[in-house]
Amino acid sequence: MVYHSSKAISCACCSTRIDCNGETHYCHATLLPLMVKPDFAHVLSLFPEMITAQDGHEKQDCERAAAKRWLNRWSHLFTPFSVTFLGDDLFANQPLCQQISDLEQYYLFVCKPNSHIGLYRWLASLTLSSDSKRVWNGKHGEIWTWRWVNDVPIREGEDALRGNWCELHITHLEAAFIKRLYVAASRPRHLLCLAIHKDHISDEQIRALGSEGKGWRICDLSEKLANHNN
Repeated sequence: MVYHSSKAISCACCSTRIDCNGETHYCHATLLPLMVKPDFAHVLSLFPEMITAQDGHEKQDCERAAAKRWLNRWSHLFTPFSVTFLGDDLFANQPLCQQISDLEQYYLFVCKPNSHIGLYRWLASLTLSSDSKRVWNGKHGEIWTWRWVNDVPIREGEDALRGNWCELHITHLEAAFIKRLYVAASRPRHLLCLAIHKDHISDEQIRALGSEGKGWRICDLSEKLANHNN
């Protein structure tokens, strides 16, 4: 969390960054952990760790180094295997993951393909387990699809720490619906028409399938039947 940033005001404890225009920004930041719990609406702010120049270090301080210091300082407050540390791709590196494992705790970090090339090479060569289900999010339906595999190295090298990998892909049901119809429409020799109850298709889907999208001709049969009966 950055709580001060300036191009003009600075001090000896400031961190610096240079933007794309070559201008230097001086800032003060902190790593601010939060304690969260599933299905619980409140969060608890824990002790912060300042991101600032450290005595005896030539390199600029960073979030990774601050996270290691925080663990060294406060990890004794938690009983073994009681906490799962969450973080983005920045924290998904072997030294920090190893430190958390040595503390007998869990971690769940984002690991992007472009920063974990060795891991994703392994994934490409393996058969991944998968599962899916339909979920209602309160506004519309979704398809949740999981893929996972256990005991894979998180980086290249014989000394790589091994962990478990998982992926969750969420698909909007309306988007999946349009995709299925498009696949059917790509085989015109085998499909002459498709009838759908008008209550099961929205105006947005009709526009996407018709003039604005896939070129389907949409016809309201209820009006034609009413005219025919009259």
